[in-house]
Amino acid sequence: MRKRRKHQRRDQRIEQRMRAGQPRSEFGELVKGFVPALLTLGEHLTGAEDAFEAERAAAETLVPMLALDDFRAEMARSLAEGLAAEGGPAALAVLRMLAEFGEGADSDAASGLADGMAASGVADPPWLETLRAPVEALEFRRFSAASEPERAALVASFRRAGVDHGFLVAVDYLRCGAADLVEPVRPGELGEVVSLIGARYAEAGIDPAEEVLDPETAGRFLVGAVQASLDHMAEDGSPCGIGPDADPDSGAVLDRERARGLGALLTRRLRAAGLAGEAPKHGEHVPGGGESPNSP
Repeated sequence: MRKRRKHQRRDQRIEQRMRAGQPRSEFGELVKGFVPALLTLGEHLTGAEDAFEAERAAAETLVPMLALDDFRAEMARSLAEGLAAEGGPAALAVLRMLAEFGEGADSDAASGLADGMAASGVADPPWLETLRAPVEALEFRRFSAASEPERAALVASFRRAGVDHGFLVAVDYLRCGAADLVEPVRPGELGEVVSLIGARYAEAGIDPAEEVLDPETAGRFLVGAVQASLDHMAEDGSPCGIGPDADPDSGAVLDRERARGLGALLTRRLRAAGLAGEAPKHGEHVPGGGESPNSP
């Protein structure tokens, strides 16, 4: 808890100095505190068994960091430059992931620095080619039950570089259809996850409705569920009035940030498969086309 509070105070100091208009050279000094932790992440990335493991680890770490107030606008490029200055495969692996999960100029800057390191002879991570391979959407199966109208589960499956994998997403219709669970499903485990869902319903004596969604419907449903969760996490609340309610001194904050990262990973996969269009209006992805009970 003390360590978490220390990091919170550091982040507050960074934000205060950024709002005071300090020049970018001083941001370079401030972001040095992030570099050691990201190099540790890089060591994990370079030793990852596959692209699936690597991008999951990156999503859980990098996305919450990039979501810090004003981070992208002033600090992301300095951070990428700091990693490049460190050199080595670990730094290069993090830069590759910053290029994947960053946006716009920040992504381009990380990609350019990474390409420069690779051209100079630094070894790229072994999963890079798979990470960039085309993604095919396979199937989207949604499970629900009349006796539990407030909840649904969806298993989304994809194929990349000849390997099938996916995501398990649990959605709470009473919270505007927000995703309250996004869990990546490792290659080879999709069938097991579907069986576990069936067993869970069977144990409760429930005969679930199972439907296979067309890709466009599934994409809209999943993008809407992720966006509803992000709306609820927003510090200024959400369209339906449900704002962040986690205790800053509890593990719920960490769970929330992990959910943010895995939601971004799911959105990235949908985008790669051509299914991540514009998010529907808050709550409108709930089946039936109407708004959830908590929508205005």
